[in-house]
Formats: sequence, C-alpha cells, structure tokens
Amino acid sequence: MCGHICVAWDDSPPARWALAFAGRLARATAARLTIVHVEPPTEHELFEFGSAGRARRLLPAAAASVPRTVDVSVRVLSGRPAEQLVAFAQAEGVDVLVVATRPARLRRELVAAAPCPVMLVPPIVIAVPRDRSLLWQLFVAEALVMVGALLVLVFAPIRVSTNVVVTEVLILSAGLAIMLVVHLLVLHRTLAPLRRLTHVVGTVDARDPGRLPVDARTVEVNALAEAFNGLLDRLDEEQLRSARRALVAQEDERLRIAREMHDQIGQSLTALTIQAERGAETEGPIDPGLLERIAQTALQSLEDVRRIGRELRPEALDDLGLGNALIALCRRLGTPTGVRITHTLEPGLPELGSDVELVVYRIAQEAITNALRHAGATTIDVRLQRAAGGVELTVADDGRGLPTTLPDDTAGISGMRERAALVGATLHISGDDGTVVRLRLPG
Repeated sequence: MCGHICVAWDDSPPARWALAFAGRLARATAARLTIVHVEPPTEHELFEFGSAGRARRLLPAAAASVPRTVDVSVRVLSGRPAEQLVAFAQAEGVDVLVVATRPARLRRELVAAAPCPVMLVPPIVIAVPRDRSLLWQLFVAEALVMVGALLVLVFAPIRVSTNVVVTEVLILSAGLAIMLVVHLLVLHRTLAPLRRLTHVVGTVDARDPGRLPVDARTVEVNALAEAFNGLLDRLDEEQLRSARRALVAQEDERLRIAREMHDQIGQSLTALTIQAERGAETEGPIDPGLLERIAQTALQSLEDVRRIGRELRPEALDDLGLGNALIALCRRLGTPTGVRITHTLEPGLPELGSDVELVVYRIAQEAITNALRHAGATTIDVRLQRAAGGVELTVADDGRGLPTTLPDDTAGISGMRERAALVGATLHISGDDGTVVRLRLPG
C-alpha cells in the first residue's frame, strides 16, 4: 500500500492522463496525492505542451478533478524540473513518482536519481493542440459526417435511376436519417462543455459565488469561464468598496449627529437646566424674564431636534410630496447662504414610489450641497420634468465645475450613483462649464 504519491503537472495531455491515473491509484491504495508543478528557469526545459502561467492557474481545477475520497494537495516549485522533483521526493518521503514528460534526458535523470519508483507515461508523438477551438471542432464534425456520407454513396451498392422509385427514396431517406442522427450525436458531444458551463453558471450562489472551473479543452469555453471569473472579481471588489463607503458614510453621519446633539442640543439643555435651577432657588415670585428665557431655550432645543430629524428623514416629502419637498429644500439651503436657487417643476408628472421620491430628493440635496460647498456657485437651477417617457431631475450651477481627475474619496458622487442604481435610474454628471447633475428615471 502506497503512503504518498506525487504526480508532475504541466497542463499537457500526457500530464492530465497521468493525473487521472495517479488519482485512481491513490484512491485504490488510500494514499495521499500531491500535484507538483515545476516552473523551469529556461523556456526549453518546459514540459511538453506546458505553459507556466496557465498551468499554475489550472492547479486548483486539476486538484478538483481528483476523486473526492483522495487527500490531495498542490505544490509549486521553481528550478530545473528533474532536480526539484527528486529533492521533493526525498524531502516528503514520496513512495511513487508519476511523471508524464517527453524529453529522454529528463526521464533518464529522474529514473537514475529518484529515491522511489518512477512511473513514466509513454510520450505522445502526434502533437495535439492544447486548446481546441469550438469552430474547428464543429468544422471537423461536419467534415466527418459529410465524408462518411460521400463514402457510403461511392462504395455502397446503390443506384439512383432517372425515374426515382419508391425503394430508392426509402434507402436515401434512411441514409439521410442516419447521417442526421450521427451529426446530432457529434454536435451533442462537441457542445457538451458549453452545457456544463451553463449549468455551473446557473448554480452560482450570489452570497458565495466562488469561481468557475476553466475548461482547457475548448478555447471559447475557457474564454467564457475566465471572463465570468473576471466579472465576479470585479463585482466582489465593487461590493467591498460599496460596503466600505456605506460604513464610512454611516459612521460620519453618526459622528455629525452626535456632535450636533452635543454642541447645540446639549448646550441648550444645559442652559435650560441652569436657568431652571436658578428659578427654583429664587425666593418669592419668579422673574417673568427668566421664565421667558427658559421658554426660548426650550423652543430652540426643540427646533434643533426637528432640524436633525428633517435631515434624517424629510417631513415635507411624506406630508407634502416630492415637488413641495424640493421647493422647501431650495429655500432652506439657499436662504442662509445668499445663493440664488431657482426651481422649475413640471406639473402632472407621473406618480413615483416613495423609495424613488426619496432617491430624487437625496440626490438633489447632495447636488445642491456640493455646489454650495465646493463649486463656489452663485446660481443653482433645479428642474424636475418629463424626459424620454420618464422623469428627469437636473441640478445645474454656474460654479467652477468638476476637477479633471476626481479624488478616490468622493463619497458624495459615489453615494448618488449607488442611490440611482437602487431604483434603476441613470446618473450623468458633467462639469465643463459649471456642474450639471442629471438623474433620469425610467417610465
């Protein structure tokens, strides 16, 4: 019984056969299996049909092809293949070394220096391309079927008369049926990798998508799998960035609310407490002026609470609708700064859902705030109107516009894009002459 089997991997047809053989041997002998890929220092020492980068990428798929009951691991070494394989076999106590390679010198070196039996796969004389195009596979299948039909017509004892009889029609129909069946079977086998890829894509879990195995036998399937894996990588990166931005925005909002409550509401309540204590310590009738100051302080604290509540959830949006909420927003943001904010709201707009209205309101609020803080604008124009069967929000200012390259921490713009994506809208921002933020909602 073998304890440790090592197979050399180089992504060549012999190596794949050797891996399959080593996997069956390991399962039969309850041995552990190690797949070793050696990246040689020079190109001419590459294993037959080998490609260092591709072979390394396909190592996980190679390990996944081994029977599940086998304890399998992978190793990547660098150096001359014979020396590295011999050193690994000595260091790890390998009992059987399975090698599929063609150079005679390498075979002799392994057999002479290996501390364990070496199983060699016979070299393949006919060069088989590592990647087979699906186009050429279909072409070869069509050619084989047509050549077979031609040979049958040439050598079969069949004659077709000028006046076709029923027997000849039946024979030709049977030949056509056989040819179509063979053609169908060949196409079914040729397109099998695409069906397997479709099945794997359909079973991807959105919470843990993983990665598709790369099919090295077909160029098109390989390209599709790699493109899909690249898409999953980009989606994972974007989800991580979005999660980080959401966490940072949430913590910033909490910090801002805590600071405002401490600096404004906290101070007002402290002043209110002191004034109330003074009134309680006063002997005789309480000064009406003190009571008035207490009432003013309480009203100011109440107004601060309402203002923070409006920033968290605009009351006007729920009570008065989107149009009036935008009007109130323009007045509230324009009055303290002295910036002229105009608004044009087209009447009779289609009714939007509450979540869509909130997105429109927040994007308008963010666009106006950015124009006031960063653009140095003196005039801001807000428009809500019909456009291309839907509704379009436009916020334009006469400020300095956007910089040529935006910094990485533009949380405001990223937040607007994410809000627009949540409701299926498109957001376009231009900053050549002033800044124009355009949000288009589908009909």
